[in-house]
Amino acid sequence: MKFLNFIFFITLPLVFHSDQKSQAISEIPDYHGEKMFYDLRFSLFNIGKATISFTDTFNCSSYIRAEAKSTGISRLFVTIHYLYDCCMNSSSGLPERITRSLLENDFYVYNEVKFDHH
Repeated sequence: MKFLNFIFFITLPLVFHSDQKSQAISEIPDYHGEKMFYDLRFSLFNIGKATISFTDTFNCSSYIRAEAKSTGISRLFVTIHYLYDCCMNSSSGLPERITRSLLENDFYVYNEVKFDHH
């Protein structure tokens, strides 16, 4: 029985071997102008709204913005406003700048990261 298990596990990679070659990503998908809206829920209660948008700006070729806010019954307990911005280089697909801000009641955090890929 051990011999059969040994043969099975030796031949298993041969059966599931794939001839596909990994290909480099030749092009970054274009999502400019798209905007997605989300309703955040906890059970039956609406607790927030979120949006994600992909646009161009005058100083950034690919701009991604995500924003979330507390709404409805959750604002009785906590007020949250989260904002995330990312400027991407369209030719390389690498980020150039990222900013993140979070406001939770009286607590505020702001982070900014600038990338130098040279």
